[in-house]
Amino acid sequence: RYFEDCLKILPKVGDKHSLSLNAHQKKIQAAIDKQRRQGKPVRIIILKPRQTGISTLSCANLFHAVRFNKGTAMVVSKDLDSSEHIFSIIQRFHYYLPDNEKKSLVTLASNRKELKFEEPHGGRIIVETAGKTSAGHSYTIRNLLLSEVSRWPEGCEDTLVGLLNAVPRHAESMAVVESVANGMSGWFYQEWHKQESDYEKIFLPWFEHTEYSKELPTSEGAYQAQLTDEEKQLISRFGLTLEQIEWRRWAYRNTCQENWENFKEQYPATAHEAFITSGNTFFHIPTLEAIPTSDPLRCNLEVVEDKISRQEDTRPVPNDRGYLRLWKRPQKGREYIIGADVAEGIEINDAPAGDRRDYSSADVIDRSTKEQVAHFHGQVTPDEFGRQLYLLAGWYNNAFIAVEANGGYGRHVWDTLLQEGYSPALLYRRQVMDETSRKMTNKIGWYTTRSNRKSMMSQLDMAIRNSDLLLNSAETISELRTFVTKTDGKIE
Repeated sequence: RYFEDCLKILPKVGDKHSLSLNAHQKKIQAAIDKQRRQGKPVRIIILKPRQTGISTLSCANLFHAVRFNKGTAMVVSKDLDSSEHIFSIIQRFHYYLPDNEKKSLVTLASNRKELKFEEPHGGRIIVETAGKTSAGHSYTIRNLLLSEVSRWPEGCEDTLVGLLNAVPRHAESMAVVESVANGMSGWFYQEWHKQESDYEKIFLPWFEHTEYSKELPTSEGAYQAQLTDEEKQLISRFGLTLEQIEWRRWAYRNTCQENWENFKEQYPATAHEAFITSGNTFFHIPTLEAIPTSDPLRCNLEVVEDKISRQEDTRPVPNDRGYLRLWKRPQKGREYIIGADVAEGIEINDAPAGDRRDYSSADVIDRSTKEQVAHFHGQVTPDEFGRQLYLLAGWYNNAFIAVEANGGYGRHVWDTLLQEGYSPALLYRRQVMDETSRKMTNKIGWYTTRSNRKSMMSQLDMAIRNSDLLLNSAETISELRTFVTKTDGKIE
């Protein structure tokens, strides 16, 4: 009622008019109202398509909250331009208020970053940019809007956490996080995929927005006759109208550079689709999506003594929390290769706060079929990783092992392998110049460098595209999806 009676907006086309909620805005407002009725602090995270009025609705809720509950509200967006645009929405709300409302909200200050009201009201709405490290410091923020979080500059995670912690947990507080997807990494992606979170997740598919529909260029019958198989599936799955299909074609041609991955990022039909098609991913996402994975046996390798023969034997012992995932056991006469990456004791960028420690990882590949038959993944010390590799490689017919040497921990791994009695001939070696003798010598392990990293990754990408490498692990596929090319050209 307050929105329609008191707040004015500037639509995409035409003059200003009262704020009347569209389908997407109603969905969000219903969630906000429900949490308030339950006496809870409002906590919502929104995965949205482009241009459906979500920032406008969030600003309206902030304005309403400050109007009736006073206190400080803050909007933080990705850059100066977007922050100023959002603040112009708030300024417009105040400028076009009915006269009796304006008497209750006399401004003490109004500039491009703050709207402050005179006492006895004393409320204020502040707009900041994400790159400002001090944003939100020294404030108690009753109402907070974080806009386009997935596109905030790198290094803003601490600022973001500080802002969220500035919002008290009383029932009159509100924190709204909204963004278009931007790849499978970063705080927004991690928060969206948390199993337990204070934030109610709201996904807004493009086809729920009534404006995304266009008149058919031909008769309904003629249009149906030339639908693609994909369009027929969309109609069947989501109940789309032909007019929505026509808008989808129009957006593909006119706003998405005739690229369906661009369309799915900007206008997703599902949350899964939004994340896998967005971001500057290095590996070919459609290829990864098409790979059939299978559930492994989760286990640990253990040396077990046979009660009859009294001989020791290495066996997989099922364990739901085991470090080893097993698809195929070793077969007699086959050769296997193990690639091993030892944890460097570092924290992983953009990982969840409770899971930032690096992992030691190893894959077992069948040399003839190039199939991933086993995968080790665990937080263990380098020497323990070496002992696990000794068991794993021995079990797989004395597999050839390649250990990465970066970080200095690789030496602990291969020293342990040698101490356990593993053959030096089965460890990968590289030729290096000996500084003393000035002769070429062989050293165990390989180094990943800036010069060979991209070449290695490109070869891996082509091997996956051409099905030269057969992957079984859903976890491996998931990690490949999150591998991105950064703005500085670095891939990680």
